[in-house]
Amino acid sequence: MDGTASSAQLALLGVTVTNVTPDNLKAVQNAIGAADPTSLTALQTAVDNAISAFNNASALIANYADTNGGTAPQASDYTAAGVTGIGGVGQPTVAMINEALATGEVIRAEADSAADVQAIVNAYQVILNNANTASSTDASASDYLAIGVTGVTSGDVHTLMGQVIDGRDTSHVNTVAKIQALATTVAEVIRVAGLSSPVRDNYQNIVSTLSVGELSNIGITGATGDSRMAWLQAIAGKSPADITTLSDLQNVITAVVHPTTGTYTLALNALREAATNNNATASNPAVSVWEDAGIVNVNSSNLASRNSLLNMAGVTGVSPNPVALDGDHDTVVEFRAMVGAYDLLLSSLDNTDNNNINLTNAQITALGLKNVIDLVDEKTLFNDVLDQATALEVNTGVKLEQLANIVDKIMLHASGNSQTITEAELEQIGIDETILTAGRASALLTSITSAGGANNVDTLAKITALIDVTVPTAPSFALASDTGTSTSDGITNVGTVSVSGVEANGSWQFSTDSGITWSASQTAATTSFTLAEGTFAAGQLRVRSYDVAGNVSAVTQNAGAIVIDTAAPVADLDGTSSSTVDAGSPIRSTAYSTNGADNSGLYMGTTNALGLTAQGFTLQTWFKLDSAVSLNAYDRVFSIAPGGQSGYPNNEIMVWVNTNALGKTELGFEGPNITAFNDDVSLPVNTWHHLAVTVDGSKKSTLYLDGVAIDSRTSTGTFTPVNSEIWMGRISTAQTPFGLDATFADARVYKRGLTQAEVRDNMGGQLNVSDPDLIKSYQFTNGNRNSDIAGDSAATTTGTVTSISTAVPLSLDVKSSATLTDDHNIASITVKGAGMINGTSERLHVGDDFIAWTSASGSVSLFGTTWSYTYNSTESAYTFTSGSAITAPMAQDFLRQLGYANALGTGRTAGTRSFAITLTDMAGNTSAPVTASMSTQAAVGSVAISATGASGSLLNAGDVVTVTATYS
Repeated sequence: MDGTASSAQLALLGVTVTNVTPDNLKAVQNAIGAADPTSLTALQTAVDNAISAFNNASALIANYADTNGGTAPQASDYTAAGVTGIGGVGQPTVAMINEALATGEVIRAEADSAADVQAIVNAYQVILNNANTASSTDASASDYLAIGVTGVTSGDVHTLMGQVIDGRDTSHVNTVAKIQALATTVAEVIRVAGLSSPVRDNYQNIVSTLSVGELSNIGITGATGDSRMAWLQAIAGKSPADITTLSDLQNVITAVVHPTTGTYTLALNALREAATNNNATASNPAVSVWEDAGIVNVNSSNLASRNSLLNMAGVTGVSPNPVALDGDHDTVVEFRAMVGAYDLLLSSLDNTDNNNINLTNAQITALGLKNVIDLVDEKTLFNDVLDQATALEVNTGVKLEQLANIVDKIMLHASGNSQTITEAELEQIGIDETILTAGRASALLTSITSAGGANNVDTLAKITALIDVTVPTAPSFALASDTGTSTSDGITNVGTVSVSGVEANGSWQFSTDSGITWSASQTAATTSFTLAEGTFAAGQLRVRSYDVAGNVSAVTQNAGAIVIDTAAPVADLDGTSSSTVDAGSPIRSTAYSTNGADNSGLYMGTTNALGLTAQGFTLQTWFKLDSAVSLNAYDRVFSIAPGGQSGYPNNEIMVWVNTNALGKTELGFEGPNITAFNDDVSLPVNTWHHLAVTVDGSKKSTLYLDGVAIDSRTSTGTFTPVNSEIWMGRISTAQTPFGLDATFADARVYKRGLTQAEVRDNMGGQLNVSDPDLIKSYQFTNGNRNSDIAGDSAATTTGTVTSISTAVPLSLDVKSSATLTDDHNIASITVKGAGMINGTSERLHVGDDFIAWTSASGSVSLFGTTWSYTYNSTESAYTFTSGSAITAPMAQDFLRQLGYANALGTGRTAGTRSFAITLTDMAGNTSAPVTASMSTQAAVGSVAISATGASGSLLNAGDVVTVTATYS
């Protein structure tokens, strides 16, 4: 049989055709033809076997499509399934059909019938025919889909796919995968060409799968990987209609990559030239050059910074053997990587130490820094520097390269290869400039060297930790020698100030104007500075120190004033420095004694005769009590009352001495229209004192004892002197004598009230006979006469003028005024006496106090403060030290307030009394001594006179008379 019988014909022959279907009929017919049965039984067997084989083959083929694998159908299976056109010359092979079945696009439903499988075979045959013969009809979109190839839709993709298949031989379509690859490439080309706004990555590159190999696979030549973005950009610049033929697509590619005229070629040459010559500018190469090279993430906003990368030393543009990404930047891939790495860097900058920048070795190479940042520790530090940088700090290639070079120098320095790294460079990489002084920078370099290796300086934090920011301890300073009376008062005559507490190898400065200006830096080896003469208030002197890192200490300042006083004070005598008190005249050797018992006293005249008026008067005398005053005696020192009258108590003006009920000695003054007063005083027997009473025109009466005002009152009435007698040592009447047992010397009457200074002058100074107000003065130097300096004799004299060789008040006046040449406080005054006799009875009159000459120590009141004193018996000298500051400069009569150094006592013999006064200021400077001296004489003894000569009562010429005077 020929195997063409239909199911009906087979049934007429008696064959059971129940399982014969239109789908397996072809397989049954092929089986009958192959078996050529000669009987009905053989025919039935052939039919049944064919149906069985068909069912098995169909199931195998359907399962293979369903699972995209498994047991692969064989040629016999396809034959059993009644599929033809497989395996012959120019026909699809079993492998091709099996591959189609195994694609995801061919499922069981599309391969579970002979007709479906035959359609697959037929579709593949059309594609093979198209590849073999360009003139053959192009495969349809359904043909491609039938064999499992996707992406070939109708339209531009289908048209270009036909062009591609036409241009390929069967070796390019002998697998479904190859056909799919062609289809995928074509579809991607058309997709890119059809994009008005291509999807781009972070670097503005077009996102596409097209590769040089894919273009080559579809028959396009000339495209390279380096030029890929350039030709992708060119394809994107076309529409799908512009590239429906391979020729169209080839022209687009050639325009980009042509070795002499291609836009990519020209752009690459321009970039390489700029990199080679380092001549890129802010605008050249232009944005269009970068775009033609396929680098589209360079625009007008960032062109200047991206061009600056071309001028980096590591971006050379030339390589002897061009290799992409070898860091020499002679390919677009390298330039693109350079821009890309830089873009990534800038986009990550946030000036925050958050480790969000970690440039890889490839990126460092792309940035032209592979020869600088070439160690792991360097890369770690470089990334840390960039991590904390701002865009401004890396907005040019030069700045980026500078950071890398500084990092490289730090690593070299840490490895022992000494480098010069400036403070500015350390600040440039991010070391905090607020803590990085010049001194610290220098110290930091030393610390980097000794850090122990590059791994210990591979972050900014580690480097910063090496910076010495510890503030040194504030230095101390003090006077090298605080001279003078106190070693802690800050007043000295040595201007040296000692400085201590400066760190070894450190330095220090001082200021004398409260820190406005500072001295030059002093090394730690220098331990002092010198102050000029002057006063430096608290806080005016300041010292600060620096350690080797440049850290500055707190400022130390003087808590109290410091006075540098190198000038000695100068004291001058009142007059010339060679003054000799009482020089050239004998010392008084007589005095006037009264005896209270026989009413002795000195009559000094009447008020009318003396001319006393309401303008006042002064009565004064030196006196000593020869016996103690009785209780309630009120013995008169002076009395002014009408003659022959007791006067008391209505019209007598009196100065009296009394012993009160408490046993104390009183000195009093009272009279009509004079406010009475009395005061307790010390008047030991046989001790000389100077007494004065003054009444002035303002009705103020004052009683002075030894120059000190012991009391003073202002009267309410008016003093009107009557014609009264003036007596010393008693009153005018003998009925109530009130006589005083005392010895008087240098008694004076003035017709005005003297001042205290004048009273004090009269205590020891010479008599000024030219004073018009001095009306009576009794010196008692005229033997037994009691006349005053005018020769007047008292009307009544009941006292006795006696020799007082053992009882004269010897007064040596050294009341010194002083001019101080410095402007500081007086600290001490030294008074030195010489030629003193009977030292136990000598007294020194200082201010308002008397001091026994040999008193060991004590205090006196001077100038409003208390001065202590000590006595040096070896030197016969007193030193007075101020208890508190005495403000200077002093007035010219400053020391006049100190008063007198008066030697008062008894038992003197001929000789010389002298004093020396020196001033010592608080700084310890001592003046040259000023001196005063006075000659003293013993009392005049008795004289016996005898004469011998010629006899007779007449003396003739030539007679010789001898007179002999004998003193005893």
